[in-house]
Amino acid sequence: MFFRDRTLAAEILSRPRDPHMEAMITGYVDEAAKIAHNAPSVVLPDVTGRSAKSDEQRLHVVEGDLLLDDDELVAYAARNAPRPLIPNSPLGDSGLVGFETEGAATRWDEGTVLRYSVMRRSFLREADYRRAARNLRAAADDWEEVCGVRFEHVDSFDDHDDIARPASEFRDDLVFTARLQDQGGTLIAAAFFPTQPPPRRKVIFDSSYFRPGLRFNRVGVLRHELGHVLGFRHEHIRSGAPAECPGDTEDVTLFPFGDYDPRSVMHYFCGGVGNPRLTLSVSDKKGARQLYGPPLSTR
Repeated sequence: MFFRDRTLAAEILSRPRDPHMEAMITGYVDEAAKIAHNAPSVVLPDVTGRSAKSDEQRLHVVEGDLLLDDDELVAYAARNAPRPLIPNSPLGDSGLVGFETEGAATRWDEGTVLRYSVMRRSFLREADYRRAARNLRAAADDWEEVCGVRFEHVDSFDDHDDIARPASEFRDDLVFTARLQDQGGTLIAAAFFPTQPPPRRKVIFDSSYFRPGLRFNRVGVLRHELGHVLGFRHEHIRSGAPAECPGDTEDVTLFPFGDYDPRSVMHYFCGGVGNPRLTLSVSDKKGARQLYGPPLSTR
């Protein structure tokens, strides 16, 4: 975790955990404090680092839109090192970078329909709910057009009162919910990876997403977030990216589907490169097909 001082560190270290994690935390508390010293705080006065409220669990924002719990954030501090060299893929002009799980690229199982609901009562205005649902559907359509995935909006749960309820508790085959969760501008939107447990499977909109003057294309923001849902990491964590771009934060083996692509939908606008419209580049489309196969409509 990022600590202002060692008081909270002592509290974290007192929690039950396995010896490996305890040793790692002990070794990196001071380094985490150094990293955190100049970072803003939005949740607890004694914790530095940007934080986001995800129902009853406090999660921390890294790389702009990735949400980490306390233990994951400790590991982030431990990995505050130069950007790793991620070799180019033999696939050549394909693009995107994923990560490995049990020796294979992380992805949803064949045939999984990514069903979701958009929690109407979480939004401040009906117009915002409609815009969120419309833009999420448009972003999903863009991914469906280039690779073998399917998203389905199950609107029968949109009006449910319990907006914080995990999707799988509504229905077993409901994968995630989308909702407004005001983060005070800490982020624009955030999502999750296929490996994260059901309670973390949410697409979160900050109120800044709906404000006039947003510099990024709103559908593009959701194309980027659904890229995470499909298992793709940030393109700018790769060794070819400008030094000004955020580096890696996860203790995972990355799985490149091609060469570094500064125009990727998964690349932030940083270091003078990136695409504010967050469209799917040619290499993005090829990389997505490498992982999920051709569009289902063509099979």
